[in-house]
Amino acid sequence: MTTTVPITVTLTVDGVAVPAPGIAQIPDQVPPPTAAAVASALAATPSFVSAVAAALGTPPPPPPPPTGGFQVKAGKLYDPNGVQFIPRGVDRDHYDSSASTAGIARAGANVVRFGEYLDTLIGNYIPVLKAHIASKVVPIVAMFYFPDGSLTVGGQDPAEIALAATWWATNAATFRAALGKNWMINLANEWGPRGSTVWRDAMIAAIKTMRAAGITEVIWCDTGGFGQDLSDLTLYSTAVFNSDPLKNTAFSLHVYNSYNDLPTLNAALAQLNALSASIGMVFGVLEFGPGPGVGVSSQLTATQVIGACEAAGIPWCAWAWDDSSPGFGMTTNPDGTYNVASDLTPYGTAIVAQLKALAKPATSV
Repeated sequence: MTTTVPITVTLTVDGVAVPAPGIAQIPDQVPPPTAAAVASALAATPSFVSAVAAALGTPPPPPPPPTGGFQVKAGKLYDPNGVQFIPRGVDRDHYDSSASTAGIARAGANVVRFGEYLDTLIGNYIPVLKAHIASKVVPIVAMFYFPDGSLTVGGQDPAEIALAATWWATNAATFRAALGKNWMINLANEWGPRGSTVWRDAMIAAIKTMRAAGITEVIWCDTGGFGQDLSDLTLYSTAVFNSDPLKNTAFSLHVYNSYNDLPTLNAALAQLNALSASIGMVFGVLEFGPGPGVGVSSQLTATQVIGACEAAGIPWCAWAWDDSSPGFGMTTNPDGTYNVASDLTPYGTAIVAQLKALAKPATSV
């Protein structure tokens, strides 16, 4: 039999007396317990231990197990050698734009966000992705179409993300066998509603499926609202990140016509930067366009968007090296050729100048 006794223990921490309330369970004894018995009971009582821990300050949890590949840690991205890596690159719209691999490498990009359209084409993607790695460009493989052939962009049905997660769970090993440690995953391009727990819960469920299948790579999650919604990230990215047992999830915002002036963009990036510092997450702007007058681009120029990202310490990728839509491509030839300056569009010229000035390759490629 034991007697439960409320207690308050005063601890001295760095010369300061700190009261630590707790409950002691003391074995009933006849005669009454000795001082030694009381001390022994206190030290063995979980509530007492918790009080001590609270008074001293809870130590940080141990780091997640190493993944062997790219790793999110303390708000930064690290390459497989443990060296900080800041993605600065371009999106690639077509795997079969034959000259894009060499052109992107020559441009100085250190990362390429690579559009994956149909699962039946994996055998065609692998050689292209390997060639990117051989040219010191790390691929982020992004699902642009769901396995059923429907577009990921603007989707809001959680069943779609569940299918995407299952597809990655089934096929990631094929990519890994060919690419090794030098690649990352972008779960699904621009999927999800704005400011919604639907986005949160779908991402959490997808990550659970993928990690259970042994996927350890960085998983990039685009925010909802066609990739432009800030509120999914400010409200729910923490829950998604904390659901990942490896804490190896990163988040992407796309900067188009929801961000038409620098104060708006700077304020958004500042919020993400604060989350990165407080929670340890990584955010990136993995799409933005040429600027004023071009489709859904922001009224900001590409150089202004990059400047805002750099000021906030946010990685970036520009859309898109080989886009054939008017104004969005970076090369005059849609096959992605870049050998001389005249091969670049004005947009391409602006992006390449930034890449050559800023991008540093991962040490692992």
